[in-house]
Amino acid sequence: MHIQALINKYQEIQNIFYKNNKRYATDTEVSKEMQISKYEVKEIRLYIYSTISLNTPTSFEDDSGLGNFIQDVKTTPEDTFIGESKVELLNILTANSNLNVKEEKVIRLCYDFEHQEVKALDSVARELGVSKERVRRIERKVLTKLRLTTIRQFGVNSFI
Repeated sequence: MHIQALINKYQEIQNIFYKNNKRYATDTEVSKEMQISKYEVKEIRLYIYSTISLNTPTSFEDDSGLGNFIQDVKTTPEDTFIGESKVELLNILTANSNLNVKEEKVIRLCYDFEHQEVKALDSVARELGVSKERVRRIERKVLTKLRLTTIRQFGVNSFI
């Protein structure tokens, strides 16, 4: 049987046993009901309660993990404001620095201010269909352009 079918059967037996006896079934009682060994019952129980990583993929189609579906309750309004300010700053800088389409896409993917995360070069490279080294070179070129734009327009050293 498939492991999910075994888990469902185990939980069904536990629920029925609890309704009838006001207690959960022992491994011996479950093994008799399911017609499997006590060892297999123990394996099912351990599988049900085992911990998993938040990076566990949720599908084969994308890189999203379980952690992407859990709300971050630690995000404060100040963090949100700072993130929005960074997005606005990036919009101003990219508009005034004469970046081409690919350069702007690379910098927006590398420094995903909207989601307040910095992506790894390999994930950006996969998304664009180029090598990590190419992404690194484009990123370095863009950061240099943004620094020069900041210095020229605002007369300050860059913080980027």
